[in-house]
Formats: sequence, C-alpha cells, structure tokens
Amino acid sequence: MAVLPRCFCFLSERICKSSSHRTIMGWNADVAQLRKDFEELKLDIEDILHDQNDINESTRAQLDAISTALTKLQSKEPRKRRPIGFIVPDEKEG
Repeated sequence: MAVLPRCFCFLSERICKSSSHRTIMGWNADVAQLRKDFEELKLDIEDILHDQNDINESTRAQLDAISTALTKLQSKEPRKRRPIGFIVPDEKEG
C-alpha cells in the first residue's frame, strides 16, 4: 500500500527535475486538447441519447396505435350472416 505514494513522489520529483518550461507547456496543451475532445465526446453522446429517446417515443406511439387498433378489432360484434343456400330467409316467407 505504501508503493502508491512512493510512485507518486518519484514521478513528481522526476517531472520537476527533468521537465523544462517548454515540456510543461506541451503537457498543458495536451491536457487542453484532451479536455476539448472530452467535451466534444460528451456533446456527441448527449445527441445520441436524445435521438434514441426520440426513437423510443416514436416506437411507443406506434405500439400504442397498434394496440388500439387490435382492441377495436377484437371488440366488434360479429355480423349476422345469412345461411348458406339458394333461398334467403326473408324471401322464403314472402
């Protein structure tokens, strides 16, 4: 467990001794570029999630429409059919 603090101290001493002002500025530029890339990635992910949410809402609306249509089809009363044959019941009496 004491290895981590020693590594940190070693790296910080190494950076301080070996780095010039130019190297530090280069690292700052790298960090700035990483921040910029991270923000762009964050915006891209938000756009993707927004689009996915829109798709889910559209799909949900379509499924609701299908469910409503199926409910209407199931609730219709069956039509009265005439018996099969040459004589229609109404014509038979008349």
